[in-house]
Amino acid sequence: MFDAWLSQIKTFWSRHLRRAKVCRMDDLKTIVQQLESDLEQCLESLRERLQATLAPVSTHRLLAVAGVDRSPECLRSLAVYCVGQIAKAVQVNLEIKADLLGINDEDTHAQLIGDVFSVIGENNDALTDVQKRDERDPWLFEALSHLFVHLSTRKGDFFPVGTLIGLTMTHRGVKEPGLDLVAIYASDIVGMSIGESKTREDDPSGGLREAVEKFENVDLGHYDAELRRIVGQMRYAMPTSYQEQITGAFWKDERAYLPFVGYDSSHNPRWTNEREALKSLAVPITHRILVPLPIENFRDFFDSLADEMRAYLVSLERQ
Repeated sequence: MFDAWLSQIKTFWSRHLRRAKVCRMDDLKTIVQQLESDLEQCLESLRERLQATLAPVSTHRLLAVAGVDRSPECLRSLAVYCVGQIAKAVQVNLEIKADLLGINDEDTHAQLIGDVFSVIGENNDALTDVQKRDERDPWLFEALSHLFVHLSTRKGDFFPVGTLIGLTMTHRGVKEPGLDLVAIYASDIVGMSIGESKTREDDPSGGLREAVEKFENVDLGHYDAELRRIVGQMRYAMPTSYQEQITGAFWKDERAYLPFVGYDSSHNPRWTNEREALKSLAVPITHRILVPLPIENFRDFFDSLADEMRAYLVSLERQ
């Protein structure tokens, strides 16, 4: 009698837990699908909102981006993209696919929260001013740099050297060594664009000089091993029509440099003037594309963006 009763209890709880797990898995799928949908919507919203204007300068090309501000609509779209970057939901072939979150993992949402908080903190008071300056804000700006390049798939003005066909994911942390951004593009031949993101609240010109130092080392071949590794990881995600061209050190023949510089808008570096630092780069002037982003109330902007990312995580949980 006891054994029969115990068997019934076990059967009941087994069925209950299976049903609970199915419900929980349906919730997780909703979170993943919602993130993918929100990323598509945020890219379309930013395509309509942001503008990129290219101007020739004797030493470079100036790509001015307008429309980034602290309005609720803009911050929400930027926040969704930044969360998507942490979730690795933008694949190297530019597809929006959040499967790396682990659709079969019951702890997906908690893991995503932990990953986001590891970058921006549980709240803005959880990080010191130094941590914000040296870690959080540079990572957020790197994600925005990634966004500007990605937007070229919907608005070609954001990437004037060719048609974007591949883009590396953002670093997990800004202190990871290596290049901030590598893009593969098609023009007359397949080429590579290398980007460096620098946040310098009060010294934008210094940020540009630091980026140029990295590019000079690329010219000297110091990053060849890293670039071969990156190309090896990206190649088979590219359209098959381009794969045969993405071999060897193809970037030696066709490459572009994109220094992204974020700074407080109270400064006016006059980017339309000749820039001595850019003269040394071993690429054509048309392939030295300076992308400055003056940010009003620099520190408050990044605090607001981080707050909006946390708010978005809450909205995902409530879906």
